[in-house]
Amino acid sequence: MAENKQISYKRYANLFVKNRGKYIAIYNPLLPLGVSVLNKEAFYLLNLFQKKMSFSDIYKIAKKKDTKVTKQILKPVINKFQEENLIHTLEQRKKVHDTYNRLVIWIHLTNQCNLRCKYCFVKKNSKTISKSNIEKSIRTIYEYVKREKISYIQFKFSGGEPLLKFDLIVRFIRLTNIIFKNTSYDFVILTNGTLLDNSIINQIKKLKLQVAVSLDGTQKAHDKVRGRGSFDKAIKGIFKIQKLSIPFNITVTINKLNVKNLPKLTSYLLKKRIPFVYNFYRKPIDTKIDLTCNSDVLIKYIKKAYEEIESNLPKPCIMNSLLDRVYFTKAHNLPCGLGHNYIVIKPDGNFCFCHMLLDSKGGQIPSNNLNLLQKENKFIKSTKTKIKNYCQNCRWRYICAGGCPLSEIKDKRPQYCKVYKALIPEVIKLEAKRIIKYGFEDK
Repeated sequence: MAENKQISYKRYANLFVKNRGKYIAIYNPLLPLGVSVLNKEAFYLLNLFQKKMSFSDIYKIAKKKDTKVTKQILKPVINKFQEENLIHTLEQRKKVHDTYNRLVIWIHLTNQCNLRCKYCFVKKNSKTISKSNIEKSIRTIYEYVKREKISYIQFKFSGGEPLLKFDLIVRFIRLTNIIFKNTSYDFVILTNGTLLDNSIINQIKKLKLQVAVSLDGTQKAHDKVRGRGSFDKAIKGIFKIQKLSIPFNITVTINKLNVKNLPKLTSYLLKKRIPFVYNFYRKPIDTKIDLTCNSDVLIKYIKKAYEEIESNLPKPCIMNSLLDRVYFTKAHNLPCGLGHNYIVIKPDGNFCFCHMLLDSKGGQIPSNNLNLLQKENKFIKSTKTKIKNYCQNCRWRYICAGGCPLSEIKDKRPQYCKVYKALIPEVIKLEAKRIIKYGFEDK
């Protein structure tokens, strides 16, 4: 940091501040890098920047308050304020922007499944992607990636139940390894976990795949949603991949059938040291079944789940896992890659913008023209209006970015807005407590 009277610094507006006893939690929702935790002396210095101040101005005030203060003591503190986006110079003030040098590919291998989960939007039938369509889609994506200079791709295998077609997963990976050059990529399997036997798990380990297992509750609650015996089979597979140190997590889709069980499930997962992510149920556009939770009920039971986390805080940071579509450590204008860097490969080999739109008339990519990711069609433009109409003056607009963009079509408003506003501060407080407990070096 240059020591120059001409350079003035100012505190970012709209900082979220919460007193945590001896410490103060600070969070910048406009340019978040995570939660900052300050002692009261550092917080006093930060508050001096509510008006424009130079380093010399701050030094004079601090020296007057405490004669032991030196420039060598003060400089690292001011530098840290800048690094954590708590203060800025007028010239250096940062702006939020989204970049798309990465791509997410959702491969919907099959509509077949061994379970009948009550909230699943997939129409169960024999549709399965063919070997020829696998190769064709990989080559189409490769040409797009090469043209757009994409640096990283994440492939997600889904269904139906993708493990029913594990041979197709292996084929897809082998072809990708042959065709793709100069691009980093990894693979994730999204599974209900009931087919994770020793043979498949060993292949997953060998292929260096990541695994996301759906778990909707402890035994009774999970089986209510997914069928009798499904919990025992899934948890057995989860313990096996955990023992082999295969990268994995649990995805919990919160709906009105399992919401009351969420605190109990959260406690169970914490005790077993199983990583998890909360997702919110969303009613598919073209279905009549609606398992959406009332917002007040959702807030009530997620808060109870947070109490379980607070009583058994994990050492790693989990704040980005605790609210659906909310990312606390990077500001973003858009909640997901819909129409920008997200592509779904359908069983028939065609593409669409979102896996929730597999059978919908809207959201398809005509003639598999991936240029539409750069030149938005009318459907995609229609999903972006809520940021302009509803979120413009909200302090959390770059944290949740309005939530799922498809909710704009169904609800004409951000679907979980009330939930986000109630729970975002709770997650920030949890993260501050974690930092205080485990030490600042683990932030």
